Amino acid sequence: MKLVFILLLILVAGSNIYKTRVRDFHFDIILTQVEAMAQGENEDIVRVCTRPIAWASCYDKTGKWVCMRITAVEEYKVHSVIEICDNARVTNCPKGTSSY
Repeated sequence: MKLVFILLLILVAGSNIYKTRVRDFHFDIILTQVEAMAQGENEDIVRVCTRPIAWASCYDKTGKWVCMRITAVEEYKVHSVIEICDNARVTNCPKGTSSY
């Protein structure tokens, strides 16, 4: 009975060690891939993006507020693949509404 318990203990411990090594190995692979992608970024890549800088409210015929519209945008440059690039554009009020 002691022998079975010892063998079971060795089996569980070995299994946990194996799982830990496999998990660490997969983590190392993923980390290597992320580092390779980061090193592969070309410093010359620049994305031109636009962001809203002015807004106006849109109202229905009864004067109730409906939404906002973008009245002006500005361009800006993004030098990173990770940074989010907005692509805003000037919009109009929906049909049947107006901006005061």
